[in-house]
Amino acid sequence: MRELDFVREEKLQEAWQDVQWNFMEDVEKDMEGQIEDWLNRVLRLQADLQLQAGRYQRSLERLDYRAGYRTRTLATPKGVFVLKVPRARSLSLRFTVFDQYQRLWKRVNHLLCQIYLGGCSTRRTGEVLE
Repeated sequence: MRELDFVREEKLQEAWQDVQWNFMEDVEKDMEGQIEDWLNRVLRLQADLQLQAGRYQRSLERLDYRAGYRTRTLATPKGVFVLKVPRARSLSLRFTVFDQYQRLWKRVNHLLCQIYLGGCSTRRTGEVLE
């Protein structure tokens, strides 16, 4: 017959919970990086479609030329992403990822309105959003 060592089993259970927590944290960080890369790729593709030419591509159908990028932050429920928004020399580019002058994802904006209407102070609003 085997004796049960509850102290050892509790330590194993704590270690397993630590492993799970660390794994999920790593997965979330990796997903955030991939989401940011994906959003930047979508922005570049939409710029290519509007300019009718890819980067460094010469064509007669080209409507305008690229003029670098501007960085822009976008707050989403999964975190704040820094996006590189393509610019053109004279053409005004429009993107479907976010509306013009939008800095907050619609769900985040709705959540902020609910917090404000609930009577939270400004300092407490930041704590709630974190």
